[in-house]
Amino acid sequence: MEYEFNKNLENTFQKIIPIIVNEMKRVRITIWEKEDYYQEGRIILSKLLREELDDLTLFKYFKTKYNQHLTDTYRMQEAGKRKFNEQAYLDIYEYGDIVSNNNNLRICEQVSANVTLENYIGGLKEKEFQLVLKLLRGEQCEPNAKSRLKKKIKKFLQEK
Repeated sequence: MEYEFNKNLENTFQKIIPIIVNEMKRVRITIWEKEDYYQEGRIILSKLLREELDDLTLFKYFKTKYNQHLTDTYRMQEAGKRKFNEQAYLDIYEYGDIVSNNNNLRICEQVSANVTLENYIGGLKEKEFQLVLKLLRGEQCEPNAKSRLKKKIKKFLQEK
């Protein structure tokens, strides 16, 4: 029984290779090689063969399920890449707490954060300096001024 299933799987797999190759060209998953596409195709095909469908229905179902699987895998890959491409968001409220809380940072990270903060504060105008102090103390300030300061901080951090 198992031998017949494997033989049927390989015979049917040879027939669906063009579908796999076509989908491989359409949906490119960067970490996959040709054998990975084939392996995923075999897995999906083996699940469909257990349902005992006729050939035409089997090919239609296979193409649909394989396409959906590749698309899902591609989306997960892209979502993972976006995590690395995003700039770190740094809110000035949180920054003051992080630097003052010794448990969250190692010594070298604390020194680096303090030096970066000192370098940034050293280049500020008096009005901006007062705004930073207000924000570090948790006081309210004008939203537009806060927004401008955030943009300036982001620009400063991107240059570093």
